[in-house]
Amino acid sequence: MTLIEGIYDAPAKHILVLSGHVHLDSYAEVHRADGTTINYVVITATGGSVRPGDYHGFRVVMLTANGGMDIMGDGPYNTRHASFDLEGVHVYYTKGPHAVSMALNITGTNVTKLMEKTVVAVSLPSSYVGKKIHVELVNLDSYKLRCTPLGCVLYAYTNKPPQEGVVYKAIAYTMPDEKPPRITLSSIYPPRLIQGRQVVLEFHVTDDSWGIERIEAKLVYPGGEMKLVPALIGSTVRIVVRPLRT
Repeated sequence: MTLIEGIYDAPAKHILVLSGHVHLDSYAEVHRADGTTINYVVITATGGSVRPGDYHGFRVVMLTANGGMDIMGDGPYNTRHASFDLEGVHVYYTKGPHAVSMALNITGTNVTKLMEKTVVAVSLPSSYVGKKIHVELVNLDSYKLRCTPLGCVLYAYTNKPPQEGVVYKAIAYTMPDEKPPRITLSSIYPPRLIQGRQVVLEFHVTDDSWGIERIEAKLVYPGGEMKLVPALIGSTVRIVVRPLRT
C-alpha cells in the first residue's frame, strides 16, 4: 500500500511508472482528480521468453524540463508492439586460441536512429596482457585498446550511425590466421538412406587459430535447394535433413 499511496499522492504534474515482468508492451494513463496524469509503461523483455508473435526489445523515455515526455520505440507507444525490435540486432562473438572477434549486424529495427556512432566492444582474455595485439577492422575506422591486470577491452568505432544490413567487425589477435578450419564427417544416421525418413549428420569442426564465427549449411538437389539449420555443440555440428515434400 505504501507504494500505491506514493504513486497516487505524489505532488507532481506528471508521474511515470516503469515496469516489466509480463514480457509484453503495455501502456495506460490514469487521470487524477487534480488534473495530473499517471503514465504506466510496461515493456517487453530484453531476455527470457516472449509470447508467439512478440519480440524482445526495449523502449526509450525522453523527459524534458517543462514536463514533456516522449516514449520512443518501433511502434506507437500505446500498442502491443511498441518497443524497439531487438530480433533484428545480431551479434556474433568468436573466441579462438589466438584471436577474439565481435561482429554486429542490425536489420529491421529503428533503433539505429538513436545511435550517433557505431561502437563494437571486444573483451580480451587476461592472457593477452603483455602480448603484442594486432587489430583488424571491417567497416570501422578507429579503435582504442584499454588494458588492466584483469584483461583488455578493444573499442572499435566509426563516427557514423550503423547502416542496416552492414556487418561491423573487430578482430584482436596475437597470431595471424593462416590455416582454414577443418571439418570432418563423423557420423550419419541411419547409415543407409531410407526414403521418407530424416537423416542426421554430425561433423567435427576445429580451428587452431581464430576460431569459427558461424556455420551455414544448405542442401542442393535437382530442381532446388533448402537452407539447413546447424546446431553447434562444442566442436560437433549436428544437421538434421528432413524428407523433401513433393
